[in-house]
Amino acid sequence: MKITDQTVTRRAAAVRRQVVPQFRFLSLVIALFFTLGCVLPAASEAATAAPSGSGQISGRVVDTAGKGVKGAKVTAQAFDILDDNMQPRIWTATTDPSGSFSIKGLPNGSYTVEATIGRVGQTWHDVRLGGSKGNRVTVNFTLDPSTARGGVKGKITADPGRQLRVRFFPHDSRGNPSEWWVAPDAKGQFSIGLPAKTYTLTAEARGKDGSTLYHRRQVTVSAKRTATVDIPLKSANPGYAEIRGRLATTKPSLHVASVTAQQIGKQGVSGTEWEIAFGFDGAKSYRISNLPPGQFLVSVHLMDTSKRFASYRYYRRVTLAKGQSLQLNFDRLAEPATVRGRVVDAKGNGVASASVSASAKETGYLIYWGAPTDAKGHFEIHLAEGTHRLIVNVPSSSGRTTRVKELTVTVKAGQVVNLGNVRIDTGGGSKSKK
Repeated sequence: MKITDQTVTRRAAAVRRQVVPQFRFLSLVIALFFTLGCVLPAASEAATAAPSGSGQISGRVVDTAGKGVKGAKVTAQAFDILDDNMQPRIWTATTDPSGSFSIKGLPNGSYTVEATIGRVGQTWHDVRLGGSKGNRVTVNFTLDPSTARGGVKGKITADPGRQLRVRFFPHDSRGNPSEWWVAPDAKGQFSIGLPAKTYTLTAEARGKDGSTLYHRRQVTVSAKRTATVDIPLKSANPGYAEIRGRLATTKPSLHVASVTAQQIGKQGVSGTEWEIAFGFDGAKSYRISNLPPGQFLVSVHLMDTSKRFASYRYYRRVTLAKGQSLQLNFDRLAEPATVRGRVVDAKGNGVASASVSASAKETGYLIYWGAPTDAKGHFEIHLAEGTHRLIVNVPSSSGRTTRVKELTVTVKAGQVVNLGNVRIDTGGGSKSKK
């Protein structure tokens, strides 16, 4: 193991640009949920279960003009409360003429709250009842099938039989993550009214074989303007470039979750990408089509079931010509290395508010992912074999800058590396514990 150490100070915004955005994690969680074969009960079935609590989720559903939406269906799905069939319990309500709703009798816990009308919906994730916020929470929705006041319309061209959905994750979300979505019709056409802001659009096509094709890009919605987005999302698409190849792991406990191709532009890795996600049994080969010519960062996302589903990635950089079919094999996908340590301040106290991000040398140190420290400053991160840059971020008291510690670490497959205490200067801007 080789370690070099240097301490630098950068603005928080510069660091955040390198960290994988939250919406990508959410997309992965959604994909894994369906991959593991979880099936939700129908709302009408769960609604018959007797509520057992004093919590309440209420709010209002309005369109993009602020007018109440009558007849929208609102559901609250519990994360950790099961019904008699061992399925997540769901409570439902319908909005009145003013767009208002109230779901009462909820036990404390975490909920996914969703409003739908027709083919469009909005979802709030991780709405919590109990704790510091109490057990009465207000959740408001903006839901509009019409694009007259601004929105997105388009068409997904996909293989027959695939289930289609288009999701929109706002870039300016804070606190509980939210998304909008629309289910295209039988011809793949869709339209949805959205508040004016910038979104990450995620188009998905789920197949009966357990695989899901994804395409993500940035789209900006302006008031009274409709953005048009047409998306080819086929497993094989003549006329476009493609990347395909073998996938071979070195241990039975390693499962390939997905393969992603991210477009590289003049400013580095862009937010435009194509992905194929597999069922829990993984895959022995992959094929990503619908690609334009240019440079791409290809990553294979793996999980190791012997290490509590440790998540990590292998990377390669490639260049595609128009219509090219590139064979890119990953013939030795090995188990991850585990890197542990403890972030401490100048007095040796653990820093609880830090985060540790990693970037592989193969990416040109362009893509970062990471994990937070616990209450005593400990962290653990899983890495593919190779050289990685670790960056420790600690918010200052002003919240505008981040003091950063950089470590370059070279690891082997299966290796456990303990960095010990990673000492940084917190500047008095973070909480710490011994």
